[in-house]
Amino acid sequence: MKPYTFSNGVTVPAGVTLASCSGGVHLDDAVYPNAADFDGFRFSKRRELDGESSKYHSVNTGPEFLVFGHGEHAWSIRSDGEANVSPGRFFAVNELKLLLSFVLTRYDIKTENAMRPQNWEFGIRTLPDMSAKILFRRRHGQKATF
Repeated sequence: MKPYTFSNGVTVPAGVTLASCSGGVHLDDAVYPNAADFDGFRFSKRRELDGESSKYHSVNTGPEFLVFGHGEHAWSIRSDGEANVSPGRFFAVNELKLLLSFVLTRYDIKTENAMRPQNWEFGIRTLPDMSAKILFRRRHGQKATF
């Protein structure tokens, strides 16, 4: 590991952890209309726009979608400078889709009191209430397969 100096002369020492504020992008109404409102179909709707069908998939990176980062570390760069696709984010997204589809098709899910738990605000993060109880019931006719 070695220090990195940007073109403006700012140097980042070796071993320092850097982070970016993805919330500034992900909650920007200029990037995502009504960004603070939950819309489970936000990206699906954007894929329906002309010329946007391949841009808004969950594994894509870009300066407006930083879930998997962007730039050099979102891609595997070979020693000759050519980019390879890094398989990690593709594997992670497929695992999440598989898990979610398995649970949604085989179980009824609800909270203990049938109310949505309150969010926990932690700095700039919003977390689920870790003490909330989620109840799962196997649907009739579904076998336990794991």
